[in-house]
Amino acid sequence: MIALSTSGEVGVDIEARKRSIDPDKLSSFLLSSKERERMEQLPENRRRGLITHWVLKESVAKALGTGLSEPVDELEIEFIDGDPVIQKVWSWVNPHDWSLKQLNISDEHDCAVTFRTGSLNNSISNVVKIKELK
Repeated sequence: MIALSTSGEVGVDIEARKRSIDPDKLSSFLLSSKERERMEQLPENRRRGLITHWVLKESVAKALGTGLSEPVDELEIEFIDGDPVIQKVWSWVNPHDWSLKQLNISDEHDCAVTFRTGSLNNSISNVVKIKELK
């Protein structure tokens, strides 16, 4: 997956939904205490929720250029009307400056893109799927 922008920073991440994870270990590393509470209320979807949070947070970290140098459990994402929204982030970042979008690229992967609010008119107009490169 490649994300290109001529109008601001952008970050993208993609993960296989069947990726092998240790839910307890990933949860303690990845989720804020509030996110862990919400995740515990949905035990049947916990694994899927962790993968979803992972791609969202990784896309934010890539857009900000931090990688995993900042604690991802301090980045808090909430779903409002089904859309991911940054609620809390590191002190040097204004969460309202950034937008998140989940992309439906396949039934086997979760994908997310983070971009400066307004820089892409809050929409992703072209998503190109490439199944194979030969």
